[in-house]
Amino acid sequence: MREAGLTKENLVNKMTKIVITGDDGFVGMNLVDSFVENEPKTQTIGLSKKTIASNDRIRKYTHYSVDINDIYTLYSVLDKEKPDLIIHLAAEADVGKSYEFPFDFLRVNVIGTFNLLEWLRHNKGSKMIYFSTDEVFLNVSDVPSKEDDKFSPENAYACSKAAAETYVAAYNKAFDTNVMIIRPFNIFGRYQKQNRLWSKIIRTALDNKPLTLFKDTGNHKRGWIYAENIYHTLKFLREKGDFRSSYNLKYDGYYSVGDIKDIILKKLGKESLFKGYVETGRMKDDYAYLLDSTKIERMGYKPKFTFEAGLDKTIEWYRNNK
Repeated sequence: MREAGLTKENLVNKMTKIVITGDDGFVGMNLVDSFVENEPKTQTIGLSKKTIASNDRIRKYTHYSVDINDIYTLYSVLDKEKPDLIIHLAAEADVGKSYEFPFDFLRVNVIGTFNLLEWLRHNKGSKMIYFSTDEVFLNVSDVPSKEDDKFSPENAYACSKAAAETYVAAYNKAFDTNVMIIRPFNIFGRYQKQNRLWSKIIRTALDNKPLTLFKDTGNHKRGWIYAENIYHTLKFLREKGDFRSSYNLKYDGYYSVGDIKDIILKKLGKESLFKGYVETGRMKDDYAYLLDSTKIERMGYKPKFTFEAGLDKTIEWYRNNK
């Protein structure tokens, strides 16, 4: 029974223990930083397959080496910690890899999520936010997809995320769990691997080396969200959102790969480093995804950082961490 006068915002403030799966990944690392910086009274706990999460060098927080498909270890940790909230990021997310090793995506993204849902089924005091993707919807150029639109995944990665979403929705109805689905766009910021677009362009430019991009991806368009905005979006949804609903996130900017290259090189004054587009050896890459974010915008959401501010902060981080 809810205490008298206890608002959603107060409920958020009462959450004292949060588990982040996939805390060794780029988004997870940013989230750990944000929780430690913005919610010092909240105990932040990370779960990932790696023995030592990459972010241990940055922040002091609790980390467990756990594969979400190792249910015995996973459940023992969750039973011990009893988190108020699980933020489920852990996933196989490389689309190119999904063409070569599709079973990995089924195992981690679907069965791994199922394992967490099963724990939640028996631990109703805990909630979860599930990170899905804009790629569960149709690959389009100018038609934004709404939360309840039909799924149309076109690769094993997108298929696995869509399948996991259906499990989430079913468990909320059948077992009275409280799991929120969010669908972000592409995320940029600090800690990205060197082969990722933003990191590749910025690092190459800062090193004054020539830059090339794949020919068939230059015009591909994506929504872009600055990593620090993810935390503030989650905070907003924890206060204002419905834990049995889904939300398309709002992008900070919508640009093609070529646009991003131009924006970054111009900002650094390194336009001459770009040497053109080269033939690609990549697997099929979808042209564009676009989400309708009307739902979260009508709730009053606005990004904390603009695209330009995120760009400046990202470049500055790479400049200081070459």
